[in-house]
Amino acid sequence: MPLTIYAFDLRVGVQKARAEGKYKGRVPTAIKQADKVKSLVEAGVQRAVVMAQLSISKASYYRCLKV
Repeated sequence: MPLTIYAFDLRVGVQKARAEGKYKGRVPTAIKQADKVKSLVEAGVQRAVVMAQLSISKASYYRCLKV
């Protein structure tokens, strides 16, 4: 099956599942920890330590600071 047909079928399937309320997408997990990130930064904890403690990436770290 060519990739374009597969992508089309996948897109159709996702649209159908969304219409039925079965597909909601991935839950954003790092943003749920935004308050923890901000509190640790305010406490003076270094970026690398915050990222390691909360198991988040550098991009998620900065995204949490913007929220």
